[in-house]
Amino acid sequence: MENMQNVTAALDALGAKPCLACGKAGAKSLCMGCKTVYFCGKACQTEAWPGHKKECRRILREKAEFFDRIAAAYAADEARAADACRAVLL
Repeated sequence: MENMQNVTAALDALGAKPCLACGKAGAKSLCMGCKTVYFCGKACQTEAWPGHKKECRRILREKAEFFDRIAAAYAADEARAADACRAVLL
């Protein structure tokens, strides 16, 4: 299994998209949940789902937290900019 992970990582680094289930390069179907892994097709996706499910949900949760932090930082910047404009106008 570890060897397969090394091969998959090497192919990914070269830009070849390896299938998560079978490891073949050139996979075209992207996981529509996390959008980080590829599959050859529906059969490979169905086969890999029980093992990928937990990781997929973890990735989605982390992405949501990341974008929430960005939105909060943007809102804070907007508030500071509005306060600075008000100070200049007064």
